[in-house]
Amino acid sequence: MHEARHSEERGWYVVDPWGHMVHVHQPNGELRAAFFEEDREAAEALAERLDEHPEA
Repeated sequence: MHEARHSEERGWYVVDPWGHMVHVHQPNGELRAAFFEEDREAAEALAERLDEHPEA
């Protein structure tokens, strides 16, 4: 199960079921870590979406 987590240093971010940080594709095709600063709702929404559609 994917999980939204929070740290003082990183803010909100998403990890996969094994605890590895999730990376997402940017509009330019590059990958970046799924950091959301203080946007808890966005991190939780991504974790939920990845659980519903693992291929996303």
